[in-house]
Amino acid sequence: MVKSKDIAFAASPSATVSVIIVNWNSGEHLANCLNHLLQQSVQPKRIWVVDNASSDGSTTEIKTQGNLSVLAMDSNLGFAEGNNRALSQCTS
Repeated sequence: MVKSKDIAFAASPSATVSVIIVNWNSGEHLANCLNHLLQQSVQPKRIWVVDNASSDGSTTEIKTQGNLSVLAMDSNLGFAEGNNRALSQCTS
């Protein structure tokens, strides 16, 4: 068994990160998640929010801007398919 202390992680200066968030009726939790992402020391190159046909308006306040994109699904595709939809568009 390998312990986490035995693994060395080195961040490349050219490394980039994309974040995928699969959302379904998450309300204010989604906004809190996005706000915390913006406070990270390594900023994501792209943030993909996949909305699985929410009915609570959780994505109405989110605007597609800069590095944030919202992929609105017509039905709830589930967690795995939601990730796959965004992953197919990731470049980092």
